[in-house]
Amino acid sequence: MASDLDTHRASIETELTNDWIATDIAWPGTSYEPGASPWLEPTILWGDGSEFDRAASRRVQLVGVLVLNLFARPGTGLGTLYGYADTLRDLFNNEDVGAVRFRTPSGPREGQGDKDKVQLTIDCPFVVEDAI
Repeated sequence: MASDLDTHRASIETELTNDWIATDIAWPGTSYEPGASPWLEPTILWGDGSEFDRAASRRVQLVGVLVLNLFARPGTGLGTLYGYADTLRDLFNNEDVGAVRFRTPSGPREGQGDKDKVQLTIDCPFVVEDAI
């Protein structure tokens, strides 16, 4: 049977909710109106799956990326966001969250902010393996 994507999504969201208190979190599919303080917008991007044999059992592997977009208002500088980025990288660096195995994060990289916000993005790649 293939992965239960909603269970994996919920595990990731629970981990972030429990361990991230530095800013508000603007979850996908919810209404969020940013204030003056920095905020975080997480997005889970599911990637390609593959099948392989491991110790006489057929397995599937699904890759993905947890994209963490940090935002702040212009004029506040990027120093605070870079500090938050360090903390987020540490939170997911080679960690297991339920059946989700995170790898080494990439970034931060400065994003496509606009006149209303500045942005840093951290990519946290992960793998989920299941028996089929």
